[in-house]
Amino acid sequence: VSYERGVEIGRTELTSAGVPAALRLTPEDPDSPLIYVELALTDEAGRVVNAERELSVTVTGGELAGLGSGNPRYTHNYTGSITQTFRGRALAILRRADGEITLSVTAGDLSAAVTI
Repeated sequence: VSYERGVEIGRTELTSAGVPAALRLTPEDPDSPLIYVELALTDEAGRVVNAERELSVTVTGGELAGLGSGNPRYTHNYTGSITQTFRGRALAILRRADGEITLSVTAGDLSAAVTI
């Protein structure tokens, strides 16, 4: 709580994230030849969960140009279809072919897809 001259001028609440409940896929620029898509593990309230989970990715209508998370302990091929989240996040880079491109991601019992 912030006060100025005895009057409340602001309030902030810090809340911890819960357990992973969903995958959120957020494309950055869908009109670009390379599309960067943030992959995030979220709790029921939509907060990113600080967790490391293996992600499996499939792409139709385009090509997976890169996949990774910046996790320094996980060594893998950045052009493969499997990675591990780092602090609940990863990044997929898609190369568009003609038409729509669909990215599907699974992490254990969680799954999500986005068509761009």
